[in-house]
Amino acid sequence: MIKIVICSLLMAISVPQARGIIYPKASAPNGYYFYPIPNDTIGPSMFLADVYKFYQAMELRTDSIKSSLTADKEWGVLPMLNRQVPGFGFKPSTTVAPTLYNIIVESYDIFSHASNYKSLVKRVRPCRRLREKTFGVEGENAPDFAAGKSSEFSHPSSHASASWGIALVLMCVNPWKADTIVNRGLAHSQSRVIGGVHWQSDVDAGKVLATANYARMLSYPAVLDMIDSAKRETQTILGKEVAPSFDQLLASDDTLSLLTAQLPAPYDMSTLVGSSDMAVLVDKMSKCSNTVVQAARSQVDLSTSNLLSCFTSQMGTNVTAETHPATYALVDYHLRMCRKMCALMQGRYHKPRPVDIFEDLIPRTGEDIDSLRSNSPYPSLHSAMGWTTAMVLAMMKISNQNNILKQGVAIGDNRVSAGSTWYSDVEMGRVVASIAFGYTTSCSEYTNMVRAALAEFAVSGTKN
Repeated sequence: MIKIVICSLLMAISVPQARGIIYPKASAPNGYYFYPIPNDTIGPSMFLADVYKFYQAMELRTDSIKSSLTADKEWGVLPMLNRQVPGFGFKPSTTVAPTLYNIIVESYDIFSHASNYKSLVKRVRPCRRLREKTFGVEGENAPDFAAGKSSEFSHPSSHASASWGIALVLMCVNPWKADTIVNRGLAHSQSRVIGGVHWQSDVDAGKVLATANYARMLSYPAVLDMIDSAKRETQTILGKEVAPSFDQLLASDDTLSLLTAQLPAPYDMSTLVGSSDMAVLVDKMSKCSNTVVQAARSQVDLSTSNLLSCFTSQMGTNVTAETHPATYALVDYHLRMCRKMCALMQGRYHKPRPVDIFEDLIPRTGEDIDSLRSNSPYPSLHSAMGWTTAMVLAMMKISNQNNILKQGVAIGDNRVSAGSTWYSDVEMGRVVASIAFGYTTSCSEYTNMVRAALAEFAVSGTKN
């Protein structure tokens, strides 16, 4: 008994505790109100895609990766940080890069909280739904999955949100290791699907939610100061420049190619996932209202000015280069990086569009069919650019962040309803946007640009 008490005390002392110094978790962006909630009734095409991806992931189960899956199941800031250390370069602690360590501890608390609406969605975990055994992770009857606990349910993935959020923070202070950092974040997230405790859409949602919460962090000047300090710490320890200019980042073709190469190739349209993509398209088009059609038409133009105009209602004002020059410049930075990463992936994969499969389909956006056919839809550039714009603007107007983020999601979804893009392309667009967003925050001028943009909206600390 004495040994148990001593061990418990040592664990309590060694586990870092967040103090809530970034912002109150209760005021964080809430994915329940802005991100699509999965429909698990047998039959809907999006769920069938999840089922197919689950069984596809089971094929990756081998004894050689079991130990990795077991390590990835460990919950807590230190286990997740330890898994990132080999790729990052060193291990932050209270004595080594203490500011960076503090950011990780505090932000981990926020990223973990981002998935706290599991009990509202009540999505049954795949191991239980399909009555399949788990592999290298928690068993179906694990105490953490017991009835009454939020972890009983699977959507969204807490592991994916936390590990992806930490990856964003580390990428911000050491962009030259971005490919290995992102690869670890992706592998950690995917381990939950391979292990059988999460659907693919659960982990994709976790990544997107983490990025929304990461963007929210940046709306606090105190966090910007901490990031500047963490970059200086990292630079001193590594002995090299870790805060390049934006132009240097944008021109880092090798790193950008490696970043996008970490992401999976598109599904063949002849597979079950491809069939589900077709079913989703037909379903969404059949239910598409005139309002959605008009919105999709207005969102075809992906210029910075037009994208900002798509958020006029949510922002309560039209953000332009003349009225909000600092905010406009910040959005433009993010969109340029997002566009380049999407272009790299689109150049790598030429996936057919809906008009190539359904020959009589005329997209409701009014776009030229030949023009559509000349560009690969994977990932969806509209989805990526809309989500990117939303994340930046949500930083500026916290009071309406969920509606702003919801509009960013809708810009991608509208492409499916209008018949221009497949839903799997839209999902991947948001993931690419998340990577591009984190990479852009590492540039040397970034924090000052955010400070200038916040000043335009009179944002000051936790009062907004």
